[in-house]
Formats: sequence, structure tokens, C-alpha cells
Amino acid sequence: MANALNALFEVADADEASAAALALADRLISEAEGDARLRQSMGARAVASTLHALSRWPQESGLHEGAWCLAARLGWAPLEWSAFEFSQTGQIANALARLGRDEDGNAVLARDVLMGVAVHLELYPERFDSAEGRTWVCCSRLSPSCDARRAAAARNAGAGACHDAVSRR
Repeated sequence: MANALNALFEVADADEASAAALALADRLISEAEGDARLRQSMGARAVASTLHALSRWPQESGLHEGAWCLAARLGWAPLEWSAFEFSQTGQIANALARLGRDEDGNAVLARDVLMGVAVHLELYPERFDSAEGRTWVCCSRLSPSCDARRAAAARNAGAGACHDAVSRR
């Protein structure tokens, strides 16, 4: 699903690509038995990648419904936050930030899911130990009590951009 959505984003004909992406998103929200199995079979990696891909079309409200259908499963078995690698958590946070920019209820939905990520990061700050680059900066903004860990990670990684981001806070 994610690979198809990402490939469609690169297609020159935006109208046809958008229509195909909407058809894929419809499978995420469909109540048909096969489509429900599709959603349930998606593991952490597939969910993170699909949310990221769906968020690449922030102007397509039809894709948002598919994204929120997936986001509703986040934090619950089998998609507990611990099931996600740190980079996948960053993908999800970025996707939800893009999808939650509008003024309808999506901002509230995005905030609620991101709060779940933040709580997880507060409870398990060691997750930052495996963080890299942009993902580290994105997720570190969700967990304000990890300032010392963020600064140490930036120094250890030699990541100028990450250190600059921490210094500005």
C-alpha cells in the first residue's frame, strides 16, 4: 500500500495519481471483509509508511479518512508504540503533523495521537539512544523532559542540525 501511494505521488499526472490514491485509501476505510483483513495485517512498518504516504497529499480530504482509520489503531495491540522503530515513530509524527494542519477535527485527532507518542517517549527515554538526524529532532520535540539526553545525543552524533535545534529551545 505505502509503496503504491509513494509511487503515485511521483506520477506526472496529478489528477490520475490522486484518483488512484483515493481508490487505495478507500480500501483502508472499507468495511468489506478483505479490506478489514488488509488493515489488520498491516504491521508497524506498513502503517508508518502508509501514513507517511497518505500525508503527502494534504489537500486531498478523501485520503485523510484513510489516514485517520490507520491512526486510530496506533498505541493499541498489536501496534503499541514499542512495536515501532524510532524512525517509524518519526514518520508517524511528521505525517500526523501534516494531516492535522487543517481547522476541522483533524488537528484534535492528530494532537491526541501525538500525545500518545509523547507519553511513550517520556516513559521510555532510552528510545532516543537509537535516534538519528531529523527523526531525533522531530520526536525530541514531543518529549520535553529529555533535554539532557537530546543534548548529549547531538554532541555524540556530531549532528550540527540537531544540536542547533536543541540550542534554540
